[in-house]
Amino acid sequence: MTTTATTRFAPGSTAVRRDVTAALQLRWPRSPASPEPASTPAPGSSMTTGPNWLHPHWPTELSTSRLLLRPVETRDSELLRTLWTDPEVRRFLGGPVPTDRLAQRLTDAASQRGHFTVVLVQDGRGAGRVTLDRDQRAAGRAEVSYEFLPAYAGRGFAAEAVGAVLDWGAQAVPDHQLIAVTQAANTRSRRLLDRLGLLASERFAEYGQDQVLYTTGPSR
Repeated sequence: MTTTATTRFAPGSTAVRRDVTAALQLRWPRSPASPEPASTPAPGSSMTTGPNWLHPHWPTELSTSRLLLRPVETRDSELLRTLWTDPEVRRFLGGPVPTDRLAQRLTDAASQRGHFTVVLVQDGRGAGRVTLDRDQRAAGRAEVSYEFLPAYAGRGFAAEAVGAVLDWGAQAVPDHQLIAVTQAANTRSRRLLDRLGLLASERFAEYGQDQVLYTTGPSR
């Protein structure tokens, strides 16, 4: 059965359920080692892949007063190509995706559960993407990730979109802890995490860089 859910927030809102530990994951790519079983298409949904625990909740659309978050579609290929090859977008995400991997990533993009394209309600233009996926570091955890075009920076779109996904994730998979990791040097992402009321709880090295793990504070 197809499930569609709509969640609305006020302009610039970063509302998140306060009774669930939640945070952001701002890194890409993920570690190749996974403590959880590999995802397989669930019965009746052979065209989608990703965490099986998202199958009952996918596809889903989320909305705010300014943004629509819908499942990634094949028509988003140009947006995704730009996000994955722009040096500014990819500065703290491992650099631009290599050409030999880009084509396959574009082919697979529209089949991924938990992967949203962020579209401006005002003009229908794609501004970025937000994803909810398994945390490859530990079982029972999920990561929220985002990438936005530089032209849309500084307007609160990222916080608004990520807030909507966090709220949805907290309701859809309450048995998973949502976590956030970003490079310590990524001051813009760290300011966003602070704005969302998240707390830096751990530092560790990954991909040769100093990383910070964020979790929600008591006030959330």
